[in-house]
Amino acid sequence: MDLALVIPIYNEEENIPYLYDAIEAALEGAGTSYEVVAVDDGSSDRGLEQLLQLAERDPRWRIVQLARNFGQHPALAAGLAAAHGDILVTLDADLQIEPRQVLALVEKIREGHDFVGGVRIGSGDSLLLRRLPSALLNLLIGRVAGRRLRDFGCPMNAMRRELAEQLPHYGDMQRFFKPLAVRLAASVAEVEVAYRPRRAGSSKYDFLSLVDLFFDFVSNFSRRLFQRVAVVGLLLFGAGMLEGWRTCCCGSRLPCSRPPGTGSRRCCCWLFCSG
Repeated sequence: MDLALVIPIYNEEENIPYLYDAIEAALEGAGTSYEVVAVDDGSSDRGLEQLLQLAERDPRWRIVQLARNFGQHPALAAGLAAAHGDILVTLDADLQIEPRQVLALVEKIREGHDFVGGVRIGSGDSLLLRRLPSALLNLLIGRVAGRRLRDFGCPMNAMRRELAEQLPHYGDMQRFFKPLAVRLAASVAEVEVAYRPRRAGSSKYDFLSLVDLFFDFVSNFSRRLFQRVAVVGLLLFGAGMLEGWRTCCCGSRLPCSRPPGTGSRRCCCWLFCSG
C-alpha cells in the first residue's frame, strides 16, 4: 500500500459525501494505491452511518470507531496506529484544505524527507479568534518542541511509516503527533496549501480550546518549564520561612531596630502562601 489517508471525523455528516468525491477525484488517476482510514470520534450525527455505508461500497475505506468523543489528537493517534500505507497523510474532513493537495506533500516525502507539514495560505478562519492565537501558539510550540515550523496547526501533514511507528513509544506525547514527529524526524520540509472557509458545519475549536490545548501540550512535552516553576516555588518558600523566622524573633526575644508592623506580617503571609 503506497498511501494511507488518516481522517479524524466528528459530526461532519454534511461534508462526508463531498469528502469522498474529492478524495476519489484527487487520487484516482495518480497511479498510487491508497486507503482511507476514517476515525469516527464519537459523532452524534449520522456521520458514522455514512462512513459504514462508504466502507461497504468502497473497500479502500476503513472505519475506526471510538467509543466516545476523545478529541482530534487522540483520534489521529488511533488512525495512525491502524494505517497500513508506506506514506501516511493526515487531513481534516471539513474540506478547508482540498484533498488534491495531498500529492504535493507525498512528492516531498518521495524526495527523501521524513516529515512534511502543510502551511495554510488563505483566510479560512477568523483573524482575531483563530489566526492570531494560532500564530502565537506556533511560536510557543516551536520553542517547546525544539524545532520551529511555520504552521504547527495545519491538519494536512505527511510522514513515512517508519516515523509513525515510533510515536506510540512516547506515551501521551503521541497525542501531539506533529511536534513529536518533527522532533524525531531527520529531515523536515513544509509545503504551502490553499486554505478556505468551511463548506458546511462549524469549527470544533475556539480561542479557549486553543489555550487549553497549548497547556495540555506543555504538560506532556516540557519538563523544563515545570522544573523552573518548582525552583521559583522553592525560592519563595525559603524567603517566606526566613521572613517568618525574622519576624517572630524580632517580635519576641531578639532586639530589633523597630517593632514589626502590619506590612511585615502581610509580607510574611504572602511569601508563605507563594511558597
